[in-house]
Amino acid sequence: MKPQRFNILRNGFPKLAIEYHTVHGSKGREADYVILIGLDSGTLGFPCKIQDDPVLNLVLTEQDFYPDAEERRLFYVALSRARKHDFI
Repeated sequence: MKPQRFNILRNGFPKLAIEYHTVHGSKGREADYVILIGLDSGTLGFPCKIQDDPVLNLVLTEQDFYPDAEERRLFYVALSRARKHDFI
């Protein structure tokens, strides 16, 4: 879900190409500058605290023993999208 003020920001700077992507949606993309928002822990935060369905563990090949391992990988994806600089 886009932040409420995203369109205000984009309309305020019409000469800039401002796009919004989720971390999952940013895979395979790059930009000169990336701004990461919503990095507050919590139910819908980052790392997300919603528990996976236990059935999912039955189909996964191996368990990660590090806390928030998948979230760490996603955070790396987000950080590595910037060609020049990240803003957190």
